[in-house]
This record gives sequence, C-alpha cells and structure tokens, in this order.
Amino acid sequence: MHVCLLGRVAAKVSGSRSIAPQVLIVSVALVSMAFGQEIRGTIAGTVTDPQGAAVSGARVEIRGIDTNVVYPATTNDSGIYVLPLLPAGNYSISVTKEGFKRAQEQRVELRVSERAQVDFHLEVGAVSQQVLVTSEAPLLETATASRDQVVSDKAVADLPYEGRNSFLTSAITSGFYFGSTDSLNAIRPFDNGGMDSMQINGGLGFRNNFTINGLPDTAQESANPASLTYVPPPDAVKEVSVESNAYDAQYGHTGGGTINVDLKSGTNQFHGAVYEYVRNTIFNANRWENNASGAARTPYHWSEPGIELDGPVYIPHLYNGKDKTFFMFSWERIQDGVPQPLTASVPTLQQLTGDFSATTSGGKPVTIYDPLTTSQTSPGVYTRTAFPGNIIPANRINPVGAKLISYYPKPNAAGTLDHLNNYFDGATVVTDKYDVFSYTVDQSINEKNRMSFSYFQANRHQVEPTYDFGSPAASPLYTHYRVNHGGSINWTSTLNPTTVLDIRDGFERHNFAV
Repeated sequence: MHVCLLGRVAAKVSGSRSIAPQVLIVSVALVSMAFGQEIRGTIAGTVTDPQGAAVSGARVEIRGIDTNVVYPATTNDSGIYVLPLLPAGNYSISVTKEGFKRAQEQRVELRVSERAQVDFHLEVGAVSQQVLVTSEAPLLETATASRDQVVSDKAVADLPYEGRNSFLTSAITSGFYFGSTDSLNAIRPFDNGGMDSMQINGGLGFRNNFTINGLPDTAQESANPASLTYVPPPDAVKEVSVESNAYDAQYGHTGGGTINVDLKSGTNQFHGAVYEYVRNTIFNANRWENNASGAARTPYHWSEPGIELDGPVYIPHLYNGKDKTFFMFSWERIQDGVPQPLTASVPTLQQLTGDFSATTSGGKPVTIYDPLTTSQTSPGVYTRTAFPGNIIPANRINPVGAKLISYYPKPNAAGTLDHLNNYFDGATVVTDKYDVFSYTVDQSINEKNRMSFSYFQANRHQVEPTYDFGSPAASPLYTHYRVNHGGSINWTSTLNPTTVLDIRDGFERHNFAV
C-alpha cells in the first residue's frame, strides 16, 4: 500500500494483496511498496469570469449520466477544481456561483485512467439562468506523458476474436504484437504461457503487467516471470486499456506494457445478455497431418454459453437501489474438444514377439546382445554374445515387460525405413470444462462516500486422450487443473474540498497442478 499526494488536491492511500486480504485498518496504518495501479479517471479544469480571472469557491457538481451519482467539488483560490478516482463512464458537469449564470457541460466521456480537462467561463447573471458549454476533445494530450490506448466497451463486445480472451482485444492497439500461432491451445482464457506472451512496443514477452480494475492479475506459473491469472469474459468487461509507454510512478512490475481490464458496473437501467458461441467440426477444414495420412477431419467442438446482467439492486417491497446501489453478474462456460493428433513410434509386430531380425538404425542392422553372456576378459575389456538371429527366446522375455508392452497400440502406418513414426492417431481430442464467474457491487453512500466490491472465480478441468493405449495402463483422468479466485474492496471518501481518501484492498489466488 502507499500514500501519495495528488498535488494539493488529494491524499490517497491504496493497496492490494496477491494472496489474502488484510484488515483495512491495518492497510491504512502501514506504508510500504505499492502493488496496485489507479485506473479510475480524473476530471479537472479551471473556472474563470468574463475577464478571465479565477473564480474561487464555485461549486462543481459532476453527475454520472447512467447512475445519477453525484461527485461534488469546490474551486480553490486559483479557480481550479479536481475530481479524481472517478469510474469510467459518461458524466454531466455543472458549475454554480452566486452572481453568475449556471454553466453546464451536458456530456463528458471519461475513459479508464483518463485525465479530462474541462474548463468553464462563467457569465454574469442569476444562478437560475443557464449556459450550456460544449467542449471539444484536445488535439494533444498534455496532462500526462504516458501513452495510453483504450479499447472501448463497444469494441470489446462486438469485435469477433478467436478464443474469447478479453485481454487479447488489446491486439487492435498500436505497438502490440502477439506471435502465438497455436490458436487452439494458446489463446483460450486458461492457456497460461500462450495467451500472455504478447509484446508491446518491442518489449519481451512475459514481461507485461496485467491488472483487473487496477489490481494485480499476474502470477508466475512456470519459468515465465509474468503470466496471466484470471481472464473475465468479454461480456463482463467495460473497457481494456493498454499503457504502452508508462512514465507515471504508479506503474511498475513490468518490463513491457500494462494491460488493464475494467469490469462492468451497473447503472440505473437493467442490461443483460444471453449468448452461445459455437465452433464445430463441420465448419473446419482438415488438418495437414490428417490429409497427409488420409485421415478424416479430427472432431473439434467448442460450446460457450454465458449470461451477463447488470443494473440497480432491486428487491421488490424491500429495497430500491436506484441512484445508490448497482451490481453486475456474469457467468460463462467453455466446453471444448480440441484436436490433438499423435505421431509416435511403437514396437513392430515382430518386435512384440522378441524378433529384432529386421530392426535397423539408419538402415543398418541393430544387434541384440544376451546380457547374461557379458564377461570381463581383462581390466576394462568385456565380451558378450548376440542372440542367435537377433531373436530373444520366449523363455527369456520378462513377463512383467511382456505385460506392459501388450498395452501399446499396434502399428498402423508404414513409418520410416527404421520403422519409426509407425503409429498415427488423428481422431484424438483434449477436452476442457471451464466455468468463470464475475461479480461487482457499487454503493454510493452519500456525496462524500462510496464503496465498491468485486469477486471472481474460474475453474478448469482438463481430460487428455489415451491414444489407444490399453486400460488400465492409460487413464484420461489427467490431474491438470487451474482454480483462480480473487476479489477487492474499495472505499473512497472526500474528507474536504482538497483531500480525498482512497482505501483499496484485494487478493488473488492462482492454484495450478500438473
């Protein structure tokens, strides 16, 4: 957690944990390294009179268009107002001061991590009179030196992309390179070590910082220093931001860029989606390996149903959360059967009986020696006798070894000159069952206090093929699994016109077994 001063405007205390949540009182008292990044936006500007002089003590009211939540501020002696820690969304801004007409900007779109500059020039008159202000987007971003690109909620929801991986929507931003070519096994939401290998502005792979709502979403599953942990479904995501050149001190833990996924939150209107994403064998062309061996298309199935619902918390006859309490819930399941053909070398029918008379290496015969005939004739010199005809007698074959070798599949391909690669199975698949849940709750307590909560969980179970190896020697009950869960709690309080207190705590756990 850390304490930092946002100019003269806000004092912020925030923190996160990668293993377990801590008591919030403790997180306020301790000061150490910051682990989280602030992804909420800021609206700031100046208020002046007709002569260009600063107007101090003006009330600035920023109101969420979709939630009706009010965020108040007051201009200082220099006519400056700053409202930090605002969720991404659409806002209206009004400015009132006795002796001046009310000024209003009807719509300002604030994106993740954005600092929007909205200035007002008041006209003399009664507060009951109103002046509508229309601001234009600046041609040059001067509030920050960092390079931030945002993938909008519309792009996240509407763009088709393989794997349905919300972090990979950042591939449409400039300077982004993703070189993984195995689309079947490298870009799904649970494919750690593939989906997180992107490179930003020429940086190395597995060196990026991944966050959800500004909290760490990075684990070390293998030798790679940075792997993704939890990937929310696209329908649960509001925006994706890519910080390709970060000069702000809040960004760290990266040798590349920072990719943040901002989860949706509810509004005063109910919204929802019910969907099914389907892929099937009949839609696919045959694989090259199958065509080469004359095999049919390998079965490939992908079923991905899901639901998403957000809006105000409403319990009939008990509670109406309009303008105060909002929620978002998302569930998605991936059930797939991914082709995993196998080319292997298995014993020939002759070798299974102990006959190695036709066994060669590089086209030259391989001699099978009788281990019981090995003797030492002099220091460092040994002699041994080959089996007659390179055939092991039946009474010399170990019964345990004979039983084990009987489980091997029989050759079904010509293979090489040395009888290698003489087995091919093109009909095998790896199956997955993956369930993912996302929850958020936002509470506006009053104009000065608001809280938010989030929780997520993902479970994956994978079953590998047996490749026709006989039972019980082979089992599909592969022990590979990933279970991720985590969450966060955040409290933001405006203590006075120049100080904002923000307390944030989160945890994330990544269980992985091989």
